[in-house]
Amino acid sequence: MSRLLRGENLLVLVLMTIVGVYVGDTLAGGFSVGNLAFVLPVGVIALGLGASVLVGQMRSPTQCPSTDGATPPAEPPPSRQGISPAVGMSVLLVALVLALDVAPFDVATWLFLLAGLWWLGERRTWFLVIYPLVTGFGIALVFRLLLPYPMDTLI
Repeated sequence: MSRLLRGENLLVLVLMTIVGVYVGDTLAGGFSVGNLAFVLPVGVIALGLGASVLVGQMRSPTQCPSTDGATPPAEPPPSRQGISPAVGMSVLLVALVLALDVAPFDVATWLFLLAGLWWLGERRTWFLVIYPLVTGFGIALVFRLLLPYPMDTLI
């Protein structure tokens, strides 16, 4: 439980709580097309990403500073030196929301997943291409089945 309440994990929990309350309040106001087409997908993506970050943090081994100095601490990826992962992912989420006005939902989701993986340190080219593509289009298909609103997609 103490690992869950560390600084960056606590920030993710607070953001997930805010998103959950906002989505719940919005849907309590009615199931209008705007709520179902915009607020619900972004809220579900944000909550899913937050949950995956927390699970990843909980499953990673505890990093204790070495007293003998034999093992240096791991360097963050060059993409995010000095910036916490939560801040970077929050910026990318804002970019996703803004991109939904100009790009199809599946393309915006694919770009968000690609940028998020790269930001968090993934550098395998095949993984950066295949995983966001399959996941992004899968998310778009699920939302197309769930929402009674024609979403702008390429699929």
